[in-house]
Amino acid sequence: MIIRRFSILFTVFILQATIGYSQDRPIGYWRSHLPYNNAIGMTSDGITLFTICNQALFTFNQKDPVHPYSKVEGMGDIGMACAGYDATTSTAIFAYTDGNIDLFYNNTETFFNIPDLKIKKVSGSKNIHEIYAWNGFAYIGTDIGVLVIDLVNKVVKETYSFTVNNQSTFVTNFLKNGNYFYANTSNGLYRANISNPQLQNIAVWHLIDSTHKFKNLASANNKLFLCDTNKVYVLENDTVHNIFLVDTASYPTVKHKTILHIDSTYNGIWVSEYYDSLYTGLENKIDINYNLVDSFNCRGAQPLQTITLLDSSVWVADAFQGLCKRSGNDQTAYYFPQGPDDPGNFDIYAYNNELWVAHG
Repeated sequence: MIIRRFSILFTVFILQATIGYSQDRPIGYWRSHLPYNNAIGMTSDGITLFTICNQALFTFNQKDPVHPYSKVEGMGDIGMACAGYDATTSTAIFAYTDGNIDLFYNNTETFFNIPDLKIKKVSGSKNIHEIYAWNGFAYIGTDIGVLVIDLVNKVVKETYSFTVNNQSTFVTNFLKNGNYFYANTSNGLYRANISNPQLQNIAVWHLIDSTHKFKNLASANNKLFLCDTNKVYVLENDTVHNIFLVDTASYPTVKHKTILHIDSTYNGIWVSEYYDSLYTGLENKIDINYNLVDSFNCRGAQPLQTITLLDSSVWVADAFQGLCKRSGNDQTAYYFPQGPDDPGNFDIYAYNNELWVAHG
């Protein structure tokens, strides 16, 4: 048999008429079969988790355990980048690797596409790094600055461009802390008052720190926390102070132990760490007084983001096993929709009302 290489698009969309065992959709409709085990991030309204994977996304709550979505259900694209949620408008925001953006309304399960960045001609890349939503607006950190979306009117309102020496700087993180917006850029950490009417002008942004290369920001109890690959910092009086260093002494044989993400939680932050030679994750909780107050292992996991829901349950987006729930001190349970482990495939074969896929 000649092995045929199919693209991801043809891999994930399979005609319903070909699949004899699925009767939940009429003949002629499409059904998607995607990998949902590779969670790369998530957002939440406090009850429902919106988990993004490399190709698509799924939602989870106690009433509707797992609900997968793809282009069949109305998504504007494939290839996820990041997600955010705005409580004011009850809107989830999803960004794709090609610059496309979707607004999602969970109560009606509908998507609204905003392709402005995707179709915009720019000199450079259109990478989207992170989404921060607040008070009816989505602030999206991109390679061309901060894209501000008015979630009520569903339009791009403006862009904050951080141009230094006629070169646009990447904005990898953006959030509000107290009365200020903070933008983490490839040139350093900037701050501006949220009430300033000229936020599009880089002159109103004050450069706080240009010596560190921060990879993530989090706000808890009006304190701004920052991290690089092995340290966690706090910003006090416009000065960055180190408050946490990853522990390598307990695992002397581990070659690389890396901080992947920090996330705000009740009275502190979660620090997601990864032991690459052990394929194991570790979650540490630091309180607002900078004490290590809790921790748990995510064995066989690569934790990329952590969220605490309103019921105090702790959830982790895991790059290997989907959505991870902490169920004990070092006990975890995993949730994700059924699907293949990988998006690529090499051959398909239809026989006896069944469709077999060799997906690698």
